[in-house]
Amino acid sequence: MTDTDLFRMLAAGDRSAFDLVHQRFSGLVARQVHRAIGHRGDIDDACQNAWVLIWRTAHRFDPTRGSAAAWISMLARRAAIDSLRARPRWVLASTMSEDGGPDAYAPPTPAKSGGESTETSSSLRRAFDRLPQAQQTVLSLACSHGLSARQIAEAQGLPLHLVHRLTARGLHRLRGMIDAATIAAA
Repeated sequence: MTDTDLFRMLAAGDRSAFDLVHQRFSGLVARQVHRAIGHRGDIDDACQNAWVLIWRTAHRFDPTRGSAAAWISMLARRAAIDSLRARPRWVLASTMSEDGGPDAYAPPTPAKSGGESTETSSSLRRAFDRLPQAQQTVLSLACSHGLSARQIAEAQGLPLHLVHRLTARGLHRLRGMIDAATIAAA
């Protein structure tokens, strides 16, 4: 099956075509993201964002303008750059430091509030706001609106396995950011 055929099927919403495109081009996406970002911590998130972008814009692929590989490379690079732009400046600084320790450029510590629940809530909100948009959307639909992964996949027009992955990565990142904030506050 040619790349053009695959993208026609993908543009029609064929989830099995998405799996084939993912198998065929996952290495390319990972390489492009790694080149643009350069550090392992954000590669998975940027790759996920690239795959969401590929899924949502498959109908825009035009084989007369270039190959599928070139188009996917461009989308992967765009997702990586968007990921870098979305990061707080203190995180960017820590990734550029020679010792590379995130604690060398820790985020500003919020002033102590009266109640533990208020502080925890604001910590959670700050961490949530630093997640990639796709993870925020999936977690919000699941936690605030009570939708199942299948309902989220249908509502967002995403493959179910991608919703599962976005949810798992988002929860993992939230847990890590909150643990880091707790340690920094101690």
